[in-house]
Amino acid sequence: MPGTRPPSHPVEPRRLLALAAVVLLLWLTGRPEVPAPGDRQPPWAPEPLAAQEPPPRPQGQVVQIRFRSWKELQALVAQVDVWQVRRDRPGSDTGILVAWVTPAQLRSLREAGHPVTPDPLHTDTLRRPWTRLPGQRQGIPGFACYRTVEETYRDLADLAAAYPDIARLVDFGDTYDKVTPGGPAGYDLLDLVLTNRLRAVPEKGTLVVLAATHARELATAEVATRFAELLVEGYGRDPDLTWLLDFNEIHIIPYGNPDGRKWAEQGYLWRKNTDNPAACGFPYYGVDLNRNASFLWDVCPGCSSPDPCSIIYRGPRPGSEPETQALEARLRQVFGDFKGPQLADPPSPETNGIFLSLHSFGELIIYPWDWTGSPAPNQAALVTLGRKFGYYTNYAVCNTSNCLYAIDGSQTDYAYGQLGVAAYTFELGTTFFQSCQSFESQVLGPNLDALRYAAKAAYRPYGLPAGPEVLDVAVRPTRLYPGMPLRVTARADDTRYRSQGYGVEPSQAIGGARVTLDRPGWLGAETAGTLEPADGAFDAPQEELVGWLDTTGWPPGRHTLFVQAQDADGNWGVPTAVFVWILTPEGLEVAVEPGTTLEAAPGETRTFTVTLTNRLTVTDTYRLDVLRTDWPVGLSRRRGGVPPGQTLSMPVSVTVPQGTPPGTRGQTVLQIASNTVPFRAVQVTLQVHAVLSSVQESTAPAARAVYLPWVGGPPR
Repeated sequence: MPGTRPPSHPVEPRRLLALAAVVLLLWLTGRPEVPAPGDRQPPWAPEPLAAQEPPPRPQGQVVQIRFRSWKELQALVAQVDVWQVRRDRPGSDTGILVAWVTPAQLRSLREAGHPVTPDPLHTDTLRRPWTRLPGQRQGIPGFACYRTVEETYRDLADLAAAYPDIARLVDFGDTYDKVTPGGPAGYDLLDLVLTNRLRAVPEKGTLVVLAATHARELATAEVATRFAELLVEGYGRDPDLTWLLDFNEIHIIPYGNPDGRKWAEQGYLWRKNTDNPAACGFPYYGVDLNRNASFLWDVCPGCSSPDPCSIIYRGPRPGSEPETQALEARLRQVFGDFKGPQLADPPSPETNGIFLSLHSFGELIIYPWDWTGSPAPNQAALVTLGRKFGYYTNYAVCNTSNCLYAIDGSQTDYAYGQLGVAAYTFELGTTFFQSCQSFESQVLGPNLDALRYAAKAAYRPYGLPAGPEVLDVAVRPTRLYPGMPLRVTARADDTRYRSQGYGVEPSQAIGGARVTLDRPGWLGAETAGTLEPADGAFDAPQEELVGWLDTTGWPPGRHTLFVQAQDADGNWGVPTAVFVWILTPEGLEVAVEPGTTLEAAPGETRTFTVTLTNRLTVTDTYRLDVLRTDWPVGLSRRRGGVPPGQTLSMPVSVTVPQGTPPGTRGQTVLQIASNTVPFRAVQVTLQVHAVLSSVQESTAPAARAVYLPWVGGPPR
């Protein structure tokens, strides 16, 4: 619903008296009835805003205020509506504070000697009327990329209905308006739980993403919702997204404050929830839910306010708000308790769980503590994971005291201090009202990548981020038959950290890499193979990896390979997954005599006999190719049809070059393909070991048959 924004701080006395009269009249006559949430109007409006004259333009403006000390910054936070803090340099106690101020506040600031300059860009953006774009049928007026509360809830309900095995929508509480009779209808607090409910796993990693605690921060709910859609729609198609839901439980809470968000969707500069409407002028009432936690409430001067009209009002008591109570109960239900009762007690290294609270704006990744600059008990591990997020977002990675300002009663301090889980605040983007163009091109993608990494690391957030990441995983072929060799390549990188000036994360050389079949290595999966450095030595923090896996005994069907790298200090990083399909063997049988491994001295040639047997009921033809060889190969490509049940033998010679050092191993990979079944082939790997003297007998296992399947059954 279009509308304009009243100022966000105490109004002029005459305006305040008028608003107080309205409030008194409403309390005498009873709070007005409102439509259902799908047709909500502001509770003060007797008829739809579209049918009235537009409200007067808001007074005040956005300004830049120079602060010259930490103490001065913290004092300003308690006086004005702070939007952003820009330090002169990382960790500096001086800089610029961007804030919305009324004319009276502006005069007061200048009289007190604070250097103040206008910020016309933010002021103009804020004052621009919110009207629907041509052809816009949904979304917030003027911001078609941001769904309304109702649209988001509808879309998440549709996801849960369409994908019941991996998504369910949980109502975990009610908002202030919903529990308060006589006023707006209010909302349920919803949690979209994403996990493969049919996959039994001893312990799944847990990630909770909370958005829109502060109503006017438009981009946050959309990022959370898009992340949910990415996970659900990619399940079964993208191997990384698939394993994230198979082995994790991911909670998406798109609105921590839907009552306030509904006001923000109409263009009002609303931040808090909608509690206590009689205490202040509109829209100053409400409680700042990110100052209302039951943990570390009102513990530092200036970190929150006891004034109900303040933009950072902490509420009358710890955890006073229904939204706070519901969220904390949900976090206790979802996470385990991994921390002792004392502030200085470090969380367990076996902690499972990450809590992310999405806010805007400022381009920051903030780790605990929020209430003090003193280090958290396991700050080094918190910083490491934060710098992983910073790599993807290119945001500064810090705590509130060295890049923002101190706050108490925060949701992240509750999650970390009470439960021990790794908790972070993401400050997205560059404005509360991020344009759709900049949201789509600059904000969304990097933050989705950071959320994906969070899901990967959620199982052990204080350990996995210390290890290398694995990138560019590829297998060849992607579809093969039992017993065929599988080539795996990847890149391990231990340098993917970034903090924008808030310290440098040390990198180690890569120390190893492993592949596990169908489950991550931490769940006890047997190693299916190892990868080696392509250059022959693990001696750098970035390595190209290669390896061959033996697929003997792998059952038919789709398999997931988990590739994980380790650094020289022994830290395993998060895995990256890839799909491989094992096909049902039938049709063409291939055998090698006297075996697939022989020995020869330099200069000698060894001959393998490859025998094809047609197990079909029709004549088949084939082709033979050398896919890769280390040493010279000679082939006898006998052509022609192979009748049903008949065989065709073909010699393949491999010569060890003169001068080859003893112990060197040469490998030749052959492909035998049916000409009647397109894109299907059997690969055979032959090996010759160079030795000092000639050995004619094979030291390899006995000949092994491999098969070529037909697509859709044999031809008739």
